[in-house]
Amino acid sequence: MSRLCIYMTYNTENKIHNYMGQVIRSLKQCSSTLCLVCNYKKIREGKEHITGPVDEIFYRENKLWQHPLFWILLLFLFGLFIVDLAY
Repeated sequence: MSRLCIYMTYNTENKIHNYMGQVIRSLKQCSSTLCLVCNYKKIREGKEHITGPVDEIFYRENKLWQHPLFWILLLFLFGLFIVDLAY
């Protein structure tokens, strides 16, 4: 059975910490393909922690308007989002 695992990371320092490498190595044991998504343009340091287990690295720029919570907040502010808590 093939299993895809996607690990997404974001920090303001643009680096991969040691604990992230440990998590990724653990995830690789239970998945056949492991992809890393970085919410920054490039990894500044710590790439050595992920070079073995990660099959593919995707880089993307983090923009506020792409986040779903931004749209929910915007809809709440304009009164366009109605939540019925008593279903």
